[in-house]
Amino acid sequence: MNRNPASLLARLFGRANPQPLVTSLFANAIGQPLLVHPAMGEQIIGAYLHGAIDARPATQDVRVLQPESTDPATGVVTSARTATVINVSGGLVNRFEGGACDPGPLSYQEIRAVFDRALAAPSCEAIVLRLESPGGMAAGVFDLAEHIHASRGQKRIIACIDDYAYSAAYAIAAACDEIRVTRTGGAGSVGVIAYHVDQSRWEQNIGIAVSTIYSGAHKADMSPHAPLSDTTRAWLQDRMDSMRNMFASAVAKFRGMELEAVLATEAQVYQGEQAVAIGFADRIGTFAELMSELAAGWAEDADAMAQEREADVDNEEMQAASAAHDALADLASPLANVTAGHEADGADAIAQFAAAVANSNLPPAAAVGLIARGPASGQSTGDAVAYARDVHDACFAAGLDSVAGDYIKQNVDLSSVRAQLIAAKAASGPEIVTAIPSNASQGDRLDHTGIYERRAKRQ
Repeated sequence: MNRNPASLLARLFGRANPQPLVTSLFANAIGQPLLVHPAMGEQIIGAYLHGAIDARPATQDVRVLQPESTDPATGVVTSARTATVINVSGGLVNRFEGGACDPGPLSYQEIRAVFDRALAAPSCEAIVLRLESPGGMAAGVFDLAEHIHASRGQKRIIACIDDYAYSAAYAIAAACDEIRVTRTGGAGSVGVIAYHVDQSRWEQNIGIAVSTIYSGAHKADMSPHAPLSDTTRAWLQDRMDSMRNMFASAVAKFRGMELEAVLATEAQVYQGEQAVAIGFADRIGTFAELMSELAAGWAEDADAMAQEREADVDNEEMQAASAAHDALADLASPLANVTAGHEADGADAIAQFAAAVANSNLPPAAAVGLIARGPASGQSTGDAVAYARDVHDACFAAGLDSVAGDYIKQNVDLSSVRAQLIAAKAASGPEIVTAIPSNASQGDRLDHTGIYERRAKRQ
C-alpha cells in the first residue's frame, strides 16, 4: 500500500502541497474498522493516499420516465414522473472530505442527503442506488442503511449492483426493497477488516528513532512505530468480531435471512446467480434493463389511470343525466296536469311550453334549465328549444356541458356564452361565470307559485 513511504510522509505532514484530504483519509483508514473488500480496499486507500484518484461520477442523476403532458381535450396537466439514480462508486467514508478541486471519496452523508431529496420530490416515484463500490468505513454506514430501510414503503427503493457492492456498499444495497445484480456482478463480503501499519523497521533502516511518550496503558496500542502487541491484537480482534455480528444482524434483518446463514458466508463474495441463490440478491438484471422496465411499467400505469379517469367521468355523466331526468319529470308532470281540461290562458301557455320542452329531444339538463326559464316574449317554443340546444352544444364542445343548464336558466345570449367559454378555456379553466351580463336580454321568468295561485282563484 505504501509504494513510496517518503513521498507519503511528505503528503501527510504538508511538506509538499497541503493535503488535508490525505491526512484525514489516513486517520480514518489506518487502524480503524473497515467494511471493505480487503484487496480492493487496500488498492483504493493506496490510490487516494498517493493522489492517484482525483474525480468521481456525479452522485445524483434524475431520469425522466414520463414527461409532463397536457390533455388537449380537457386541459388536464399530468406531471412528469421520474426516478432518481444515486451513483455509489469507489471507497466510502462517513463525512464529506473533499474540497472545491478534489471531491474526495463519496460519503454516507452525501448519499443520505440525495436520498432524502429524492424521497421528498413529488415527481420522483422510485429511487435507484447504482452501486460499484468495494465498501469503506464502518462508522456511519449502519445509520445510513437503517434510514434507507425505514423509508421502505414511501417509494420504491431498488439497489442495482453494477458491477459490485461489497461490505459497506452491500449493507446499503441490503437496506433497499429489492436488489438486482448483473450476471458478472459481485455481492457480499459481510465482514470487517482493519489495517495496522508497522513502519518501525523502515524507520530503523533509514536511521530514524521515534520515542513515544504517553500516559495510559493503551494510549500507544496502535502506534505505527512499533509492532502490534498480542494484547492489542486480541483487543482489535474482539472489536472486529463484535462489529461483524452487528453487520450480519443488519443484513439478516434487511434481507429476511437467518443470522447464522449470513455469518456462515464468512465474508465470502458471490457472483451473479450465486448471489441470488444464497439470498444476497433478488434477480439478475442490468441497469439499462431496470430503467426500461420502470419506464414501461409507468406507461402502463398511466394508461390504466387514464382509463380509470374516463370511467369516473362516464359515471359522473350518467349520474348527472339521471338526476336531470328526475328533475325534468318532477317539473313536467304537474305542469302537464295543469293543461288538462282548461283553455289556454297565460298559465296554460306556460304549462304548455313546459310540456312541449319536456317532450322535445333536448338533453335533460338543458330541458330543465329551459323550463325554469320559461317562455320568452317574441320567441316561439321551437326557437326556444333551438336556443337551448345551441347553448348546450357550445358548452359540450368546450368540455363544460355541466354549466349549460345554468346559462339557459339565466337566458344568457348565445354570443355571450361562447365568449365566456373561450375566455375560460384560454385561462386554463377558471370558474365559469353564469351571471347575466349587463347587456344580456332576459325573457319572462317562470313563476311556479303564481301559476298555482291563479289556478286556485279560477277553481
